[in-house]
Amino acid sequence: KIKNTEKNEYLKYITDDGLPVIGQGSSSDNFDYQLKIEGGISSYENKVKDIDEHIKYIMDYAESVIPKNKYEETEVYLFATAGMRLLSLEKQEEILNEIYGYMKDNYKFKIRDRKTNIRVITGEEEGLFGWISANYLKNGFSVDSSTNEHQTYNFIDMGGASTQIAFELDKKIKVNGKTVDPVANAKENKSDKNIISLSINNLYGDSLDYNVFVITFLEYGVNETRRRYLESFLNKKREDENYQKLLKAYQQTANLNQKSKREEGNTNTNATPEVKDEQGKIIWEDVCLPVACRQDEIGPLDYKKMFGEVEGEFIEKNVIIKGTGNYDQCTKDIFPLLNSTQPCSSDSCLFNNIYSPYTEFNDEKFIAIGKFFDVVDSYKLDNLYDNKNFTEASTNLCRKEWPALLASYQEGQYPNLAKPYDIALNCFRSAYIDNVFHQGYKIPKENNTEIPLEVVQYINGVETSWALGALISKLSQAISGEDPEFATSGASSSPQLRINFGSSFISFIIFFFMLFVYIMH
Repeated sequence: KIKNTEKNEYLKYITDDGLPVIGQGSSSDNFDYQLKIEGGISSYENKVKDIDEHIKYIMDYAESVIPKNKYEETEVYLFATAGMRLLSLEKQEEILNEIYGYMKDNYKFKIRDRKTNIRVITGEEEGLFGWISANYLKNGFSVDSSTNEHQTYNFIDMGGASTQIAFELDKKIKVNGKTVDPVANAKENKSDKNIISLSINNLYGDSLDYNVFVITFLEYGVNETRRRYLESFLNKKREDENYQKLLKAYQQTANLNQKSKREEGNTNTNATPEVKDEQGKIIWEDVCLPVACRQDEIGPLDYKKMFGEVEGEFIEKNVIIKGTGNYDQCTKDIFPLLNSTQPCSSDSCLFNNIYSPYTEFNDEKFIAIGKFFDVVDSYKLDNLYDNKNFTEASTNLCRKEWPALLASYQEGQYPNLAKPYDIALNCFRSAYIDNVFHQGYKIPKENNTEIPLEVVQYINGVETSWALGALISKLSQAISGEDPEFATSGASSSPQLRINFGSSFISFIIFFFMLFVYIMH
């Protein structure tokens, strides 16, 4: 605990919330010690041994910036998220064990054990860590000296495979006309695991206690939703009567060809190369792609895996998915993917029949990161989200002709988008984000100053990510000696996390090295 007489001495190390300042890089050279690479570890599902090179790239970078005499006391954590959660437990273990073995054999960094340091975190952990990060950077833990009250920021995140929302349970709710406690209501709706009791002890000795509710929606990230959209899109198109007639004729021809080849002893069944010319092809119009943008050119689909060898080959040769860039219709077509109209089997739900004690956010502050930021930032809009401006920018991008849009990308007009595929899908992603913000999370479209929604990547020069929240919890636990995992105690089955910043924290963090590797997929 820091005494009042010591405040000035430690002022530059303390936030307005009385928490320690955690910066990135070196204060002397302002170098940002972080490295990001494309592709998550879940993409190595069918080539696990190849993941060594993926990890080597990251770990070699870590070796280059951490002093050699600190290797053995620098602890490594690798946390994987939603992409890995989609895999089977057996495949998760295979990938994580391969990473663990490679790190142990090739690097001197500290790894206590595989289960603690290299693991797949839950969606609830991911959401909570993000909530901690956002409120730490925005001084959301501050107490208003005049009212002795505080209001934390709600947090939403989206990756390729999932989206999360986290918020404090600080207001009563009404159920069947009665005013009830949200924590008690959540437990009645069997959502104990979504409530995380968080206690933060700051450097002035104050104890701040929160009940944070976290919901994760697996398969509701931008990539997984695009996959679900295409599955629905293709299934509807395949019902077309003319398509079915052509497919039937093709199947009969294919069967005759196979029979002829068997009789001739020719087993070569390689398909002829697909002709790119659109003449004579079936055109399936996708309102969620820019005008004239073709799915086969930006990201070919494995139709044979989806629909079998013969029909898959037929689609490859005879069908083209081509964009028409209708943003309004795209927004409408995406809405059913939220499953918002599915009956709620609990007292209250946001979407997909998943319980939430709060379903209205009429006086809240929001921080949005991840894919939310990537899309909004591509339009060079202000961090303070404005639905009208976002809709206008999205509509204009969707209706652009693909060759012109691609040329703009190649000229550097979209520097934060990694590849042409990203700009091609910005139309779809924009429409999906609009649905998630307003139809899913129920954030009002108007009053963006009274109900601010900030879409950010950095706050005060520090990246806003769940990894920072995880780092804060790990550092505090390392100092206090507490179990680094979530714990349950007493009669409650809700996860509990205590963050202690003792008086030794300032001196400790100055020389403490921790390598935190986080994998988004």
